[in-house]
Amino acid sequence: LAGDPEEALATVAEAEASVRGPLETCPGCRITFTVPAAIASARAGAIEEAEAHAEASAYLAHVVMRLPAWDAAHDEVLAHLAFAKGDPVEGCARSTAAADAFAAAGQPLDERRCRDLAAAT
Repeated sequence: LAGDPEEALATVAEAEASVRGPLETCPGCRITFTVPAAIASARAGAIEEAEAHAEASAYLAHVVMRLPAWDAAHDEVLAHLAFAKGDPVEGCARSTAAADAFAAAGQPLDERRCRDLAAAT
């Protein structure tokens, strides 16, 4: 959430070293990192980095964690990635899907953030 996208990327790089470390950390820690890392990278226009973090978040959300809120978080990642790639239609669709899924999971703050993202385009 850093105001400056370049600052956010530097923070992501620092955090990645901490999350990885000499041993793999718990899946909950990894997904809690990959989701905001993907979003920060997408916002900064670092598409390759965003795609790598999005791929990791997809695996963690859909295979490892398997909880509706993490599926919603991955949709939010894909929304930011679509916006970064210049596809507002896909970005809005993913933001709305994420908002709906967050609502169903009982996470109103996350729902509101995603609805605001969809409405901003």
